[in-house]
Amino acid sequence: MNYEQRETATRVINSAKRNLWVTFQMPGFQRYYSSTEASLLQNNTTVVLRSLFKFKVKLSSYSATLQDTQALLNFCESLYLSGELNIDFKTIDEMSDELYLKLAERYPLKDIVI
Repeated sequence: MNYEQRETATRVINSAKRNLWVTFQMPGFQRYYSSTEASLLQNNTTVVLRSLFKFKVKLSSYSATLQDTQALLNFCESLYLSGELNIDFKTIDEMSDELYLKLAERYPLKDIVI
């Protein structure tokens, strides 16, 4: 590789956007109203299911290292394991909004995608 190619490669690497991606899953309960049963029984029947909710979180970072990724994963999981956030009987939008607010509080001025 000659000098110009090396300079171009260095410039591209230095200007690249870096993101942290973590995925994790948490068990919880999901409630939905069964319309077919409700019409047969003439009352509001709810069905409760145990579900495994899966999350994928992207956080913009200046340097995406393994330690930063592990710290983000540990923080996300600890929010649910400590009981600070609850999954049970919430919609997916409610869960992602709550998680977004906690991440924005901890990592201000960073782009967050859930």
